[in-house]
Amino acid sequence: MKADQLIALFVRLLAISIVLFGLRQIASTATYYLEAESAVAVWITALTVFVLFLIAVMLWRYPLSVARKLYVSDPEPTKTTDWTIESLYEIGFVLLGVYIVYTAVTSLMFWWLYAILASESFENRAIFNVDNKASIILSVIELAIGLWLILGAKGLRQVLFNLRNWKVD
Repeated sequence: MKADQLIALFVRLLAISIVLFGLRQIASTATYYLEAESAVAVWITALTVFVLFLIAVMLWRYPLSVARKLYVSDPEPTKTTDWTIESLYEIGFVLLGVYIVYTAVTSLMFWWLYAILASESFENRAIFNVDNKASIILSVIELAIGLWLILGAKGLRQVLFNLRNWKVD
């Protein structure tokens, strides 16, 4: 199995988790819509879930294309036995980065929908307390770390190897 095939497998698993997240969004907000009868909130959530399902379909349909964009490998094919520790680190950082970006984006989507729904319900009252603001800031930091892991996997691997080989006199 090549490295991009391994990442493509993870991309397909990510597509499944995005569909499950979209279904969870529908289920968790259904009771609110039945009680509040807010047409704007229904359309915003429907559009958000549609975009999620569209992203999931694209990830499911084209996992190798996405994997090749995330992990740029050598032009010559590699086999499982030819993998070096460096390439395994890079693959691991990319996979971890994709997962962290997924959790951060889903969290930010939740807070975006929460802000829209709460602004209709609470009128002029404060809708975000300190805990909510801290969670939003944490999600933004997670997004930055995940993107750094995806885009800077080779550099991060080099830093870890330099730290490991660093000698103290």
